[in-house]
Amino acid sequence: MTEVRHLRSPYTFETLSKRVHSNLQFSRQFYIAQWFRDCSVEVEKVNKAQEKQSKDNTDAEELAKTLEKNQKILHHAERRKVFLLEQVNSKIGVFANFK
Repeated sequence: MTEVRHLRSPYTFETLSKRVHSNLQFSRQFYIAQWFRDCSVEVEKVNKAQEKQSKDNTDAEELAKTLEKNQKILHHAERRKVFLLEQVNSKIGVFANFK
């Protein structure tokens, strides 16, 4: 009986660790997807605000400043998206030990 228990113990640990790994991996992918969506929403908001301001026929100097500011925001958001996409397949920390 004790032999069976000793044989079962490593199997149980391996099964449990695989289950924990898949839960952690799902959580990680979920949060990356949420952050990616947040970046997309931010880009949409900037584009809508830019369209609205260009339709309002505001001062040319003010419009140029706003466009420059929006370009910086969009560039930053795109860099975050690229970073997040790189993180989807990277294996770091806890995930580096699993196949």
